[in-house]
Amino acid sequence: MFFTLTKLKAGSAFLLFVILHSASMSWGQLTQAGRIEIPIKNEMQAHSVFSLDTSGLLLYRQFVGQSENLLELTRLDTALQKKWNGLLPLPKGFELLHTQSRAGMIYFLCKNATPGKFDFTIIVLNAKSGNYNIYSIKNLIAFNATEFVAINHAVFIGGYFNFRPLVLFYSFLEKRSRALTGFLNEPGELTQMNPHDDGNVDIVVSARNASRKKSIWIRQYDNSGELVKTIVVEPTSNKNLIFGRVVDTGHDNLVAVGVYGRNVQYSRGIFVADINSFGEYIIRYYNFADLKNFFHYLKAKREKRILARIQRRRIKGKKIKFNYRMLVHELIPIDGKLVMVGEAFYPVYSNRSSNYSGFINNSGPYGYSPWRMGYPSNFPYYQPGMGLVLDGYQYTHAIAIGFDQHGKPLWDNSFEINGVKSYQLEQHIKVQHNQNQIDLIYLYENKIRTKTVKDGKLQEDIPLEIKTLSQPAVETLTNTSKLDYWYNRHLIVYGTQYLKSSAGDEQVVFFVNKLVVN
Repeated sequence: MFFTLTKLKAGSAFLLFVILHSASMSWGQLTQAGRIEIPIKNEMQAHSVFSLDTSGLLLYRQFVGQSENLLELTRLDTALQKKWNGLLPLPKGFELLHTQSRAGMIYFLCKNATPGKFDFTIIVLNAKSGNYNIYSIKNLIAFNATEFVAINHAVFIGGYFNFRPLVLFYSFLEKRSRALTGFLNEPGELTQMNPHDDGNVDIVVSARNASRKKSIWIRQYDNSGELVKTIVVEPTSNKNLIFGRVVDTGHDNLVAVGVYGRNVQYSRGIFVADINSFGEYIIRYYNFADLKNFFHYLKAKREKRILARIQRRRIKGKKIKFNYRMLVHELIPIDGKLVMVGEAFYPVYSNRSSNYSGFINNSGPYGYSPWRMGYPSNFPYYQPGMGLVLDGYQYTHAIAIGFDQHGKPLWDNSFEINGVKSYQLEQHIKVQHNQNQIDLIYLYENKIRTKTVKDGKLQEDIPLEIKTLSQPAVETLTNTSKLDYWYNRHLIVYGTQYLKSSAGDEQVVFFVNKLVVN
């Protein structure tokens, strides 16, 4: 059955659109080309933002009603002008988990939040017209869905059952779901679901092999959910492949890049596996100490001391050991080469008390993703007897490494992102590139900062403040903000701000700023 969005009632929150003059808002590589502000009462009324690439943006937020829940949707074009908005009814008892888009369609994955109920609902929305269709998925498995990928006529839903990876395949044509083969055998971590243009999907899992060593399992499925091939990238006897991501480099060849360690708690370096179309691979290991600029994020004197210590140990023939918790993000093919971006972090714990709400991140089988933290799979988020609960993740620095087509390092660099803390392990560094340079963009102290890599050397631009629509002499407090990709060389930064004018007027707004990388 086909539906149409309900129009918003009069008196609902309105959108204020203004395109800003880029000449007055440009520093270095970045230009703020536009902004919207939506007055809200508090942060609970803030929107989520989803990129529709060149079709614009989708703003959405959920409301809980007595008879049904509602999604308020607003689609903006690339000039931040409103195209349509309305209310989308959700089945009673269901909550929104994930959003995906493909070929002009938006896919909302909702899960039944009623205790003892595990059904899913998928809403498929036409981004241009606002028309939508609803599909119900019956499910009897207590399934924690953490990943969601849409292809033509089907979706893949990944997550965990009994601490084991599980992937459901649902066909819109057949209107039925099934669990994919190759899962539920051993505990592991679902690290990536990577769709191809032809509809195939690579599903990457970090799990132990027959020798009990952490390995990278790559299973490729076609657009009907059938297993095409399985590739297992295994480490040498004294190593574990803690976490890895995969990118298609063309001609059915893959490259897997991630972190390895002596055990599964900390990483000691980067591994790169060059995989051919037959599943054969060559794996290379690079200790953090072997990278030229891995410690460049430190102050000059400390970096010099560490490099001197490394040299002394090498002369004496001793092993060099540096242990980090490292989250590998993107593998970006650029002109036949590959750029990897990663971030180092550590978990922060707080004393458990009766008035402490605690923190549970449902991105993994144990309330958070233990594979990203480098902990053993049986390590809980709460440590019994210690009175500690996980209170987020503190980031320290980011690394960027350029590889040739065979996985050999061409250059590397690092820079400090100390002060960035989040309650989920997520990517903070965004990457833009052209033929001559790579721009690494991130938020720090509510300013947009850019590190530019040219010929392997790092350059820093002047921080760009998040501009408002108000005139000067305004007090601004940014409570929350996030940087994300949009389309081509455009990004967005969005969040909530408290604004106070020179006349004393106060308001809280949800904002979206459009950024252009020159």
